[in-house]
Amino acid sequence: MNYNEIEHQYIKEQLELHAKYLAELFREDISQKKLFETGSLSGTFATTSNFKEYESLGNHHLELKFTDYGRFIEIAFHKKIKTQKDIENPFAKKPKNKNTNWYSPNVYGSQNRLIGRLMYGLSDIEIQRIKGMLSI
Repeated sequence: MNYNEIEHQYIKEQLELHAKYLAELFREDISQKKLFETGSLSGTFATTSNFKEYESLGNHHLELKFTDYGRFIEIAFHKKIKTQKDIENPFAKKPKNKNTNWYSPNVYGSQNRLIGRLMYGLSDIEIQRIKGMLSI
């Protein structure tokens, strides 16, 4: 067993842990912001089966799958659509839109956490644990 196998196993474990962490963040944020259309968006993250860790060309990847409308409602939040009413009366008080940002803040906000775990988490104790696990 070489050191590379240990590193790959450690990275795989950290990506799987990060998937669980993201799933929890998404569920909490979606629930808190009451972004339920059919309930399927929050249910997408009920298990981590929609997260897939894989290696391609020596690089590790974490793939995430969820219903499209969830991301579309976040993207639509940032678009400003001018209606005829807006054009006729540009100074009219507009109702505040619901905050639908659930994906971007969680994914990009948690990247430093993942990077820190990958950079500094592989201690001698972790190496010994993984060696024991791989030799079984």
